[in-house]
Amino acid sequence: MTAKSFTVVLLVLGFGWGLSLGAEAAVTFTPGIYSPEDFQATPESVTVVSYGTDNQDTTTFRKPKSETLQLEVYELKPGVYRFVTDPAAKSDPVAMNSDVGEFNLANLVSDSGAQGILIRGTGAYPGATAISFGLLSEYPDIPKNTDGSFNYEKAATDFGYKLFTGRRYFEVNGITAVFENVAIGDHAGNNIGVIHTAGGGRTFLKDVWIHNVYDGIFFDDNAEAYFVNCIFHQTYEPWNTLTTAQDAGYFTDDWVTNVEPAGLGGTAYAQGVNLSEDKYPQLKGVILGNDIVAGYNINLFETEGANPQLVYLKNCTLVKHQIRDSNRLWRHNTGSGSGAQVVFEDCMILSLDNSPNTQIRLGSSDPDFFGNVYNTKFWNYASADAQLNLGGGGNWNIIENDPSTFDAVKVDSTTPGGLDITQADQLFRLDGRRLTTFTKGAVELTLAGDGGQIGYRLPAGAPAGPLPVATGNPVRVLEWSLY
Repeated sequence: MTAKSFTVVLLVLGFGWGLSLGAEAAVTFTPGIYSPEDFQATPESVTVVSYGTDNQDTTTFRKPKSETLQLEVYELKPGVYRFVTDPAAKSDPVAMNSDVGEFNLANLVSDSGAQGILIRGTGAYPGATAISFGLLSEYPDIPKNTDGSFNYEKAATDFGYKLFTGRRYFEVNGITAVFENVAIGDHAGNNIGVIHTAGGGRTFLKDVWIHNVYDGIFFDDNAEAYFVNCIFHQTYEPWNTLTTAQDAGYFTDDWVTNVEPAGLGGTAYAQGVNLSEDKYPQLKGVILGNDIVAGYNINLFETEGANPQLVYLKNCTLVKHQIRDSNRLWRHNTGSGSGAQVVFEDCMILSLDNSPNTQIRLGSSDPDFFGNVYNTKFWNYASADAQLNLGGGGNWNIIENDPSTFDAVKVDSTTPGGLDITQADQLFRLDGRRLTTFTKGAVELTLAGDGGQIGYRLPAGAPAGPLPVATGNPVRVLEWSLY
């Protein structure tokens, strides 16, 4: 690499953070599979911006604070990427099958002395650069026997085992992780998350699409996260109710026994479904994980054991899609620490389902959860209303059954949603542009604090037309589909 000095100042939509790069240019990756030894960048100066989340501190609350850190910087050219812990997984399918769990970002920078890492896509919009973990994004039709019954053995060996591969997530423990202009996702059945921040870790996301997520963004003990201009899509399932899923052969007792066995985490997949790896070598290395059967306990965000956890979201769109009543858009587990401080500002919080509970469930009534919402829109496009559930109390700046508290902070839950779609299932899979296209006069167009559009805003350089996520296939998929 030729050393050169240059400065880039990056401003997106009037917010975000400035980026100043010093004597070394960022390391450039091309699409492919990478393991920890590939991360050898020299630390550079990067300026990040955090926001105050404590509503008792009027001098800092909702105000930006800049600071400069020494980070390793990696620029990803458009395409599909995988990050694996075991280098053998780059070429060995069995090693790839068994490479699950955390991708620890602290380990990547331990030799350089950097305070963290910046991963940035260089495409025209986030979906052009996709970080893929899993191998399956679809729930295929289950093959049938000649008598019309479902052939679960074929389902297990054709695609069921893939539900347990790629169960990987970014671990941000004690360092700073910055992601810009990328899509990060998990396959249809992953219940292990996408980004875990803990141990004093700090996560910054700007212009990022997080999608197909089961328990996707989660926090433990002491953690901070600042999300600016992002999309968070809870999950993709091609059904709107559990009944329709079971009619398709999924999540039945036979499915649980023969494709996604429950209660056998850590067991070899072939053993769990009582099949031979010699007969089906594609099953080698596949290990059963925690019980993802039937889509239970899917939470887009989770704060647990907060001590403290500071989470700020600005101009973000959060999408809930579930078929089980146990699922929430945000789950909080109380702890013995100082609590979670969560701020939503200029956001859209949507639901796309008619599960047994059509409510948009945020947070809880736990005394150590402190939620604040400003200039934000709630709506369920499947039920055509907005039943907001904040846990029946807690330390929120709005009261779910008191509209006057919504008006005071410019939160709308009564005006019909303005996205230009004819039916909710158009958003089950989406291309990133549909969440920014509104009918004339929609309240979302002027609700933000700056008088503009709330929720995710497309970057100025995004091309016209659909904006699919990169798939690695020669044919572009014009929907929200990573793999």
